Amino acid sequence: CKTANDKFMKFFGLSRTDLRGKVFNDFVEEYYQEVFANMKGDILQQDHSTVLIPFSYKGRTATFESSLTVIRNLEGKISRLVFVLIRVIE
Repeated sequence: CKTANDKFMKFFGLSRTDLRGKVFNDFVEEYYQEVFANMKGDILQQDHSTVLIPFSYKGRTATFESSLTVIRNLEGKISRLVFVLIRVIE
């Protein structure tokens, strides 16, 4: 596997086609969705964060070290978020 995304797919037995139409929360348990929602404001105030996120699918769970970078326009408003899975921590 070359990337964490490849490791994610291999670990959960998914293909790119399986992922089509899925969103982040489809793989994160409700408890951790709530934790992220509560921390979201603090995270978005930083330009870069590294977080550990447990992903679950069909009874399997793996924790991924993930990078979140906030891109802002010249006025300082958030224009995009870049979310990258760095590595899997099984």
